[in-house]
Amino acid sequence: MANRNGARLLRLVNTLLDFSRIEAGRVQAIYQATDLATFTADLASTFRSATERAGLKLVVDCHALRGLAYVDRDMWEKIVLNLISNAFTFTFEGEISVSLQQVGNSVELCVRDTGVGIPAEEIPRLFDRFHRVPNTRSRVPLGYDHLPAEQVGGTRTLSSTSVGASPFVEEALRWLPDVE
Repeated sequence: MANRNGARLLRLVNTLLDFSRIEAGRVQAIYQATDLATFTADLASTFRSATERAGLKLVVDCHALRGLAYVDRDMWEKIVLNLISNAFTFTFEGEISVSLQQVGNSVELCVRDTGVGIPAEEIPRLFDRFHRVPNTRSRVPLGYDHLPAEQVGGTRTLSSTSVGASPFVEEALRWLPDVE
C-alpha cells in the first residue's frame, strides 16, 4: 500500500512539475512521426486487466490513419492515460471506450464511459483554468507542416517525467476493493 501511494505521489508531483515547466515556457515539445492508432491502442490496452477486474468492459477502437501524426509521445501518453484513468475512477459499471479516428486531415481521440458523469451546473466550470478561445480547433492534425521545424524529430534537452502506464494502472486498481 505504501509503494502504491508512493508511486501515485510521484506521478502527481511529476505532473505538477510538467505544468510548472509549461507555464514557465521551459517545456519544448519534441514531435516525432508516430503511428498514433497503434500507440493509442497500446496505451489503452494497459488498462484491460484493471477494467476486467472491476467488471467493466474496455472497448478500444483505434482506426488506422492515412498518415503519420507528429506528436510529442510523452505528452500524448500522459493525455491518453490520464483520460482513461479518470474514466476508470468514475465508472462503476458498464464500459469505457477509447476511439481514435481520422476526420479530414486531423485525428480525433474520444474517451467515453458509462460513469457518473458531470452535473449540468458544473459543466461551465469544467475547464476554467484552461479556457479555450471559441471557434478554435482542438483536433490533432496529421503530418508536421504546422509544427516548428526545429522541434520535429529532435531529442529532448530536459529529462522526461513520463513514468509509463504502470502508475496509472496501479492507481486505477487502488480504487477497487481488495479481493481476498
